[in-house]
This record gives sequence, C-alpha cells and structure tokens, in this order.
Amino acid sequence: MTQFARSVPPSNSNRFSVMTDSQTDISYVNEDGPISACPFGGVYNRPRGILDVLEYFKTNYGNPKVYITENGFRSLDGNHLAEEIKNDQHRTDFICSHICFVRSAIEKGCQVKGYFVWSLGDNYEFCDGYTVRFGLTYIDFTNITYDRDLKSSGKWYQKFLQSKQNVIKQVPDRTQCFME
Repeated sequence: MTQFARSVPPSNSNRFSVMTDSQTDISYVNEDGPISACPFGGVYNRPRGILDVLEYFKTNYGNPKVYITENGFRSLDGNHLAEEIKNDQHRTDFICSHICFVRSAIEKGCQVKGYFVWSLGDNYEFCDGYTVRFGLTYIDFTNITYDRDLKSSGKWYQKFLQSKQNVIKQVPDRTQCFME
C-alpha cells in the first residue's frame, strides 16, 4: 500500500503511539492530489513512491544497502473462475512498474541489493482465509492436492529473471513500463 508521509514535530502528548513516535503525518493525498486506488483489491498504488523512498534513504541515511521484500498486493478472489485468477495482468503491471523505478534508483546510485516479490504462491491470510490471493502461483484450495499453476504474472517474472538483457522498457514519463 502506498501512502504519502511528511515530517511533523514531536508530540507533546504523554500518550505515545506508532503514529506519534514516527513523527509523521500519513495521508493518501498530497499537493499533487490523491494517490489513485488500484482497481485490484482497492489498495492505493504509486509505483514512483519506491524511487522517492530509496532516494530519501540515500540522501538522509548515508545511502545504506537496501533489500526490498514483499513488494506486491492482494487480489480479492471473490467468485472468479480459476482461469480469470490466473490471468493477472494487473499484478504484472504492478511488479513491472515498481521494478522500473527500482532500476531508476539504482541508476541514480541507490544501493538496492535485492528485490523480492510478494509472494511466490497464494496462501492462507489470517484475517481473510483463502478469499484473497497474493502470489505469482495459483493454488487450487478446493482440491485436496492443492494443484499449482503459474499465473501470467509468474510467467512474466520468470522470463524477466531469466533474461540476459534489459527486457523492461519505460514510457517517457517513467510511470509505466512494459515487456518487449
């Protein structure tokens, strides 16, 4: 989930919380307007935010080594057929656009040492059970053998990882990218 954050002065309150302790104001709106909500799962998404955070770390924290873990989102399963769930172009777009901005950060000297997609396979979510999906791999939870099949995003990511050349191309405004 993407959120804007801005620094605020320390709280004078004796009641500390995660919000006062971080000395930040969190919002889905900034001077440029609101972050658009993803059509998949209703999560706010701003891929450029990953570049902004990495540049902030570089400037304000001495350019530490960074490992990006669990970059992804949940999809609501609902009453969709397995074939619809496996055709998850929205997940490919999400991953690809974030990788584009990670690459931009690396080109600008940020020390990104690892990037990991969330997640390899669909799984059980404590609050939602099997009603949401996170993975690059479809798992049939209705079948006792839990059959698995790579979703279209998993196939794309596999091709991306196996490629020896730069297979991601960016559009001029660097907000979207695509595979050739």
